[in-house]
Amino acid sequence: MIFDEIQNLKKYKNLIPHFNSIEKIVNTNLTNLKEGSYQVQDGLRYIVSKYTSQKDKPFEVHYDEIDLQIIIEGEEKMEIGKPILEIQKYDKETDCALSSGYTTASLKAATNTFVIFYPNEYHKPGITYSDEKLIKKIIFKIKK
Repeated sequence: MIFDEIQNLKKYKNLIPHFNSIEKIVNTNLTNLKEGSYQVQDGLRYIVSKYTSQKDKPFEVHYDEIDLQIIIEGEEKMEIGKPILEIQKYDKETDCALSSGYTTASLKAATNTFVIFYPNEYHKPGITYSDEKLIKKIIFKIKK
């Protein structure tokens, strides 16, 4: 997992497949991006999402894709953890499995920060600190 400010994304270019394509999108006005799912090229897609943070939810994990999450507006707590029970459900199309677990660390992801979750890193984004907040983010799904 990597957590940093968006202005430092280029420091990690050797750790991010398809970095040049991602950088072109990130260098646009992200606040103008419309919600939806977009295919960029083979092995790279992204989702622009708006949602309200929640008090709790299951951990998610990916096996084949790297998650690069950039907060465009708002803030949320992201928890990193370990699974307790077996996977509840795995969706091969979205490469996402849900599981209960316990938190080993948490971070505050705010506007203009990003987090990279590599395959098999259990994470729980979209958690509220106190009051529910509206969040807009772009999530790059990168085949490893």
